[in-house]
Amino acid sequence: MNVLQVWLLIGVPVLFVALALFTARSPVVGSLGVLVALGGAVAVSIVDRASGAALGVIAVLMYAAGSAGRGAATGDDPVRRHDADGASPT
Repeated sequence: MNVLQVWLLIGVPVLFVALALFTARSPVVGSLGVLVALGGAVAVSIVDRASGAALGVIAVLMYAAGSAGRGAATGDDPVRRHDADGASPT
C-alpha cells in the first residue's frame, strides 16, 4: 500500500469521522472524536510515519482546543441585540 492509498482508505475517513464526533454536543462523544483521530494516526503510521504524525498533530490540536462536545455556540447573539419585548431595534 502506498501513501495515497492509505490516505484514501484510512486518513480521510478518519478525519471526517473524528471531526464530526468532535463537533457533537456531548463531551463524551467529543472526546471520542479525539480518540478516533489518535487511533487513525497509529493506523496510518504503520505505513507512513510522516502521515501518521500529521494525523497525530491534528488530534493534538483538537485536544488542545478544549472544546470537545460543545457543538454550536449557544447564548446571546453578539450581532443581534433584542429589546425586552423581543423586538429587534431598528
